[in-house]
Amino acid sequence: MGQPLWSGPREAGESVGVFRPDFERELIIWRPILARLVSPEAARQGHVDLLDILKLNALMDAQEAQQAHANRKDR
Repeated sequence: MGQPLWSGPREAGESVGVFRPDFERELIIWRPILARLVSPEAARQGHVDLLDILKLNALMDAQEAQQAHANRKDR
């Protein structure tokens, strides 16, 4: 069956787990899909291209950074 896509922590104190490297490269597409910014159908049918996906990921990174900054400021 091959290697699993995800392997969880093996011992207490380890990180939450890791994705298989070849699968991790695909996550750039799934992040906007999971955030409901792009539908799976739009990605499959080519209605969005790699540049759109890269821009969406950059915008999501910026939003996360702004939120983290705001959370630190509120403490």
